[in-house]
Amino acid sequence: MVSTLLSYLKNLNAFVSGNTANNEYELENERISTRIFILLLIFSILIIFIYAAQSSVTHTIDVSNPSYDYFQTLSALYPQTLQCPCTNVAIFHDSFILLEAQLHQLCSSIFITQNWINYIGSAADIHVSEDFSYISALFFLTLASFCQRANDTITNELQTFNSNQFITATALVENIFNEQINVVIESFQSTTELKYYQAFNLIQFSLQADLLLTGLLSNTVLEYDFVESSLFPTSRFYENNTCSCDVTYTCIASLTLQDRRTNQSNSSLLFTIPGLFKGCYLVEAVRQSSLECFYQASCIAMIELFLQPPISLNKTISPLDSSIESRFNVSSTIDQLISKVMAEKWNKNISHAQYFTQCKVLSCTYSFISKFNIAYIITTLIALVGGLTKVLRLIIPRVVKFIRHRVVPDPTGPNELSK
Repeated sequence: MVSTLLSYLKNLNAFVSGNTANNEYELENERISTRIFILLLIFSILIIFIYAAQSSVTHTIDVSNPSYDYFQTLSALYPQTLQCPCTNVAIFHDSFILLEAQLHQLCSSIFITQNWINYIGSAADIHVSEDFSYISALFFLTLASFCQRANDTITNELQTFNSNQFITATALVENIFNEQINVVIESFQSTTELKYYQAFNLIQFSLQADLLLTGLLSNTVLEYDFVESSLFPTSRFYENNTCSCDVTYTCIASLTLQDRRTNQSNSSLLFTIPGLFKGCYLVEAVRQSSLECFYQASCIAMIELFLQPPISLNKTISPLDSSIESRFNVSSTIDQLISKVMAEKWNKNISHAQYFTQCKVLSCTYSFISKFNIAYIITTLIALVGGLTKVLRLIIPRVVKFIRHRVVPDPTGPNELSK
């Protein structure tokens, strides 16, 4: 069988011609041309096949009404080329974002309740004094107003934020979507904090410009002029008589409480309350104060012991919890809390699935590049091999005949070269 195959290949003639059927020399030319033709054709097909297999082919696919899960799959596979136009390009924030602020624990504590304010204020002296007993109720009323204003500011700003729209022409993949929404939320938080804090800066400016006389007379001392038989105000000094209220409104001094127990009514014993200050203006003194005393049960007990309020609270006073994870520390000033709109943290829930639903995608298009594409290889081979075959069939016989006539002349005569 092998010998038969070899004999067939030896006598194979793809260029057979009736004019050369009886000319052994020309038959040999045709057989040699056939062998060269087959070898060059196989080699050429191999080259074309390798080229086509290594060529990059771009495929574009259209998908109608993709589900969210399928969109997620496509976005993971083709994040650079996936395009899903939104039918609804303007989406309200509240349809896919849930945002709320968790205020500092002070704002949910007993210390800003009316019961506590009434309780601690019941021990107030009816006379103007620099003692904590005189301003205690006002001190906690100020803290309560800070919390209430923070809550109102956040509520109002959230209403505006929720009614705003997120504009996207195409559905965003989840990681890019989260990046953009987090930037939007951070900008909102910063704006809210700034609006809240600017209100207090406006108060500062008014105080500095107008030098208002306070109802507590905390920035003024009334002195009696015996010559004129009249009272006249002079500026009050703080910080060991080094800071005058007519120069700066931020003067402060430590806030003290005198022991008022009956059996020590004449005692001059003072309790300096940690973190609390008095000053030219109550609001400014509160802002520069901290809550460190109210994290300690012993400090609160000392205030109660010295004040001796005439009414009962009928409720256990729980100090602030220092073990709670917080962006602030025990010694943080009230002003530091104000600068963050009294917010301990912002809770957010961002739903990419809800965003995709609101986007209302009708179709998606994606593309990818592949190699060794069978259809492309076959198409390329069909397109090129046909023309290549014609060229080889035209050139090879003439080249072989020319070379053989130079190397092995035709024994039938020299005139055959011109045929």
